[in-house]
Amino acid sequence: LTDPDDFAAAGSYVKRFPENLFPPMAGATDGLKAVVLDHVPRWEEARRQAFLDWLYKGGTVHLMHAASGDFPEFPAALSILNLKLTAYRVGSGLVVRHQRPSRDLGKAFVDEMIAPDRWTRSAVLGLDATEETKRGVPEKTTTNNPTYQIYQDRVFDDLDAGVFGELNQMTRPKHKWAFIYLLSLIYIVLIFPGFYLLGLKRRDYRVMYAAMLLVVLMFSAVFAFVGRRGYDETTTLHTVIFARPLADGSLDVTGWTNAFVTDGDDYAITYDGSGKLFSTAQELERVNGDITSGTGGRFVVDIPPYSNRSFTYRARVPGNFAPTVKEFAAGEKLQRLTVDLGDTLFVQQNPQALALYKDIVYSGTFNNGRIEVYETGSMTMTELVNRSKQSGFGGGYNPMFYGMGGEEKPVEARYQDLFWPLVVRSFHNRQYSKLIEFALPADRVRLFVYARMPDSLRTRLSLLDDPDVPLGKQSGAVLYVFDVFPGEKP
Repeated sequence: LTDPDDFAAAGSYVKRFPENLFPPMAGATDGLKAVVLDHVPRWEEARRQAFLDWLYKGGTVHLMHAASGDFPEFPAALSILNLKLTAYRVGSGLVVRHQRPSRDLGKAFVDEMIAPDRWTRSAVLGLDATEETKRGVPEKTTTNNPTYQIYQDRVFDDLDAGVFGELNQMTRPKHKWAFIYLLSLIYIVLIFPGFYLLGLKRRDYRVMYAAMLLVVLMFSAVFAFVGRRGYDETTTLHTVIFARPLADGSLDVTGWTNAFVTDGDDYAITYDGSGKLFSTAQELERVNGDITSGTGGRFVVDIPPYSNRSFTYRARVPGNFAPTVKEFAAGEKLQRLTVDLGDTLFVQQNPQALALYKDIVYSGTFNNGRIEVYETGSMTMTELVNRSKQSGFGGGYNPMFYGMGGEEKPVEARYQDLFWPLVVRSFHNRQYSKLIEFALPADRVRLFVYARMPDSLRTRLSLLDDPDVPLGKQSGAVLYVFDVFPGEKP
């Protein structure tokens, strides 16, 4: 990170980025792996908070000597960077102090400190990693086309489309399609050759216009009546959420929602939290709407009657999520782990849980507000990814054919189908060859807890003209993903 007004700053092998362009919301930092810093950045509160959230979730900060020859002294808001240690952890992130100025950083520093693995090195240095990405990929084709090989390496071609496909099937209108097709055929036949034949017999244009108007009005009324038979004729929202806890107990939330409405109108969609981002996550259709990002962000969109609108969103939501480790025993494998979730919202539920230790995944059980994990029931990362691919998830999403066909399943079964793909999604990678090589550092255990969506994470859907009145029934599921550090006292 560089001061945009410091024109005398010396260059280095590390890429430069103006600090004033650092995102003011943590949701925009997923692609950032490491930051090199040799001065105190001039940030407002939103950027400082986004930086700290990024660090806590797993970022790496390399502190270098300032122009004075010593490390910069950070203000209270960034005081976590002032510890006089060579390297220390902040949440799941890492701070490393180097006894050198940033201008001395060369290729060796990037190779050893920033990009020690071949995947990151190819991205940072812009190398051709085609041969590297082929390693570990199951043999599926004999083609020598590198682009096709990388495509074959994907676990999911389009995760957003798959999630929307499942959510849309939860609110599928119960239309009588055979009857609708028959009515459409009759209507077309009446238009032509029906009116053509009528015109041959009755030359009076007034009769023709009256007949056309009568047919149009009659079929409009019939189509309106038949088409309004929707999902219990109730505005309904279904949501699935991926949530990462932050330092203060808040949650970094990524959500996918399908909103089914019975009345066509302009709707305002929002939710609690700050740093809000919205997207329709598709390029198949133009959407008549408006997105505003930031703390007061919202999605205003025109939704026709008895139809749906799918969208994805991101936000920092306040909370008090504070899990603590009560028991831990491990050697080469995890033997026993008990984690107190520290939140009453789980007590009335029976959430599903997994634990990742190094490169092995273990099943967990929920008991009186605690997740208990034992050595039995383990699987490798390869087995985890394969199970995700075989979970029945996906089916793609095309709004043109929404609600037509597809397997009938209960809503809860469809939420269950999303569990394994969401676990894989939490690694922020969709390439098979990378996922099966993933391993956590031995100082931590990563927990995946899948539970019903609490009221604090609900989406607010309302009419644009009446934003204070929320609409619709809601249901949802949340995958909480967080690291615990058994060597530390609660």
